[in-house]
Amino acid sequence: MSKLLMELTGHRCSIQNDRAEYLGGNADAVCDVLDVDAEWIKYAYTDQYGRQVTRLDRLDIIDSVEILS
Repeated sequence: MSKLLMELTGHRCSIQNDRAEYLGGNADAVCDVLDVDAEWIKYAYTDQYGRQVTRLDRLDIIDSVEILS
């Protein structure tokens, strides 16, 4: 799966984790994928307070990705 996710670098996505929660808090939180390696994904989004948040998460928590661009 990481090979497919590595191709997402630079794309806008909506990402759901393995607990059916959207990364960024809700389905409307669009993430910009900044970088992906064999174990980690780095992405940025704007939270509900208008703050820019950058996170690192392990790839094994990702359940689904919707590519928006």
